[in-house]
Amino acid sequence: MEAAGNLRLRTPSGPSASRSRVRSRPTDVAPSDSATAGPLIYYPTRYAAAVPRINDAKYPHRFFTKRTILMGSAILAAASVVVMMTWSLLSQALDNWYWNGAEPQWIWDHNIYDPPDNAPGNTTPVRKLLILQRATSPKASKILDATYRLNRAYAKHIQADYVRIDGMLALCDIVFDAINVKVAPEEAWVQYDCIIVLDPDAVFVDFGINMLDMFGPNHLVGIAGNMTDADRYGSGMLLWNTRHRESNAALSLWVDGSFSFHHRDLPKDDITILFDVLRNAYNPPELFTMFQELQPPQVDYFSGTAVRFFRKPSVYERMSRLQWLEADWEDVAIVLEQLVDAICFKSHPKCDLT
Repeated sequence: MEAAGNLRLRTPSGPSASRSRVRSRPTDVAPSDSATAGPLIYYPTRYAAAVPRINDAKYPHRFFTKRTILMGSAILAAASVVVMMTWSLLSQALDNWYWNGAEPQWIWDHNIYDPPDNAPGNTTPVRKLLILQRATSPKASKILDATYRLNRAYAKHIQADYVRIDGMLALCDIVFDAINVKVAPEEAWVQYDCIIVLDPDAVFVDFGINMLDMFGPNHLVGIAGNMTDADRYGSGMLLWNTRHRESNAALSLWVDGSFSFHHRDLPKDDITILFDVLRNAYNPPELFTMFQELQPPQVDYFSGTAVRFFRKPSVYERMSRLQWLEADWEDVAIVLEQLVDAICFKSHPKCDLT
C-alpha cells in the first residue's frame, strides 16, 4: 500500500473522462447573472461551432430565406393587383346597373326672363334657347363634370336655359321631352324656339358669341362641319329649330329610326342616326334647305373659336364617338379641366355662379 501522503486519485479514462475535463474548464461555463440566477448550463466550446452545420444539414431549406421573402412579396403584390382590378370591375358593374335602372336626372338652370313676344314695346321676337347637355354613363358624367361649370355660365350670360341630364335616355327622346317641357307645375309650358344639344366634352369658349346668331331660323338642323365629317368623326353638337315646319315629322322619324339602328352591330351616335333617317325620308334639295353646316373658325372641333369638342380619330370607326370618349375619359377630363380653367380665368368673374 502506498502511504497516505502519496495517495493519488486515478484519472478516469474513456468518454466520461473527456466530459469531466470539459466541464472542469471555467471558459465552458455560461456566465451567470446574480439577478437571474438559475441552473448552470454548460456549452462545450468544441461542440458549439458544429451546431449551425448540423442545423444546415438537417434543414437545408429554411422558411425565412431571402428567396422565400421575395416570393412572398411578389405573391402579395399580385394578389393586391387582382383585388384592385376585381373591385374596379365590380364598381363599374354596379354603376352601370344603377344607371340602367335609375330614372334620368334633369338639373335645370332657368335664365330666361325676357318679356313675351306680345309685350308692349317689344318689336323683335325673342328666340328662347335651351342648351342641353347629357351624360349616358358614369364615365361620360365625369367628362361632363369638367365642362358643366363653364357651359352653365355661358347660358346665363346669353340668357338661355341650361339643363344637364344624367341617365340612359335616347337623344331623340330628350329633344321630344324638351320641346314641351314644363318648368314648374304652376307655370305655363315653355316653348323653346331652339335647342342646342351638346356632347359631354363640348364647351363654349367665347362669351361674346351667341350661338343663335350663327343659326338661321329657316333651317331645321344645325351641325358642326359637314354631314360627311359628322358621319366619320362625330358631331359634338346639334341645333334643333322647334319652329320649323318639319320639326314634328322629322322628330317622329328620328324616334322610329333610333330603335332599328340601336340593334345593329355597328354602333352609331344618335346624331348620325338622325342623318340616316332624314336622308331616306327627304330628297337632296330638301335636305339642303333643312340642314345648316356650321363652318370654321367658330366651329372647328378643338380649334373652334365659339365651341370646341374632340374629334374622333378615323381609326376608331367600329366605335361611336361617345364610346371613344368613355374609353379615354380620364385623359379627356384632364384636358377639359385645363381648358375650362383657362377660359374662366380669362373671363373672370363670369364663371362664378352661386
